[in-house]
Amino acid sequence: MPLPQMTTDEIIAVLRRSTLPNILVEGGTDASIYRWIEKEIGLFNGDIITCGGRTALLEIFDRRTEYPNAKTIFLADKDMWLFSKIPTKYNSVIWTEGYSIENDLLSNSFSIISNLFDEEEKKLFDKIIYSVSKWFAFEVEKYKETGIYPTFHSVQQIVNKDLRLCENFIKGIHYTEPQENTFFEVYNQFILKLRGKTLQSAITHILSAPHRKSKYSKENILELSLKTNQLSPPLSKIIDMIKYSLANIHFLKQVSASGDTK
Repeated sequence: MPLPQMTTDEIIAVLRRSTLPNILVEGGTDASIYRWIEKEIGLFNGDIITCGGRTALLEIFDRRTEYPNAKTIFLADKDMWLFSKIPTKYNSVIWTEGYSIENDLLSNSFSIISNLFDEEEKKLFDKIIYSVSKWFAFEVEKYKETGIYPTFHSVQQIVNKDLRLCENFIKGIHYTEPQENTFFEVYNQFILKLRGKTLQSAITHILSAPHRKSKYSKENILELSLKTNQLSPPLSKIIDMIKYSLANIHFLKQVSASGDTK
């Protein structure tokens, strides 16, 4: 049984007492991704702490004066900041290249996963991505105008049997056609710019279809991505930045221990 998620106050209390490096991540993602990152880092004498979401992670980051001696590294999903600008006060946070860590993972493994599609399934998948990109481009424009983040919807909710946008769904969200440039920004780079959970939903919609003899769940796709991943450029960048931050922490620890302030 998993342990309950710590509150922000509880995490800060842990950081105050900790003498080891701590990598703070959002959580909510399958823990196997973080275990995989830990393995890729190599020998790591520290902890990975899940914060229960990006809002909590950034709150803990903003309260750094409450744990001035803690050795911390923050890793977060860009989410909709992928389409706007990350506030400069968060420049020292390590950010994903795509919408989320799932996107960065799939950016390398999708070519392998897509080989599981037969020719008809490839056509169906592209139709789904086309329709879902229309919806998400609408959400991007709404976010830029209002700051409202999109709610997660499964592919089954978004598209109808013809794989077009579902009439009741678009009425419910007051959908309007997005501008072409916004649509093509999402559609042409869907692996990085479509919400990761939605992309996973599109993949499993095809690979777990009732008529399929061999079916793949979200967990199967995640495992396949992790087992076949040869470090995509986005993930390689994240690993390198974490290693660099850990090296800096180790260096500062040595300087502090020697009393050398030069």
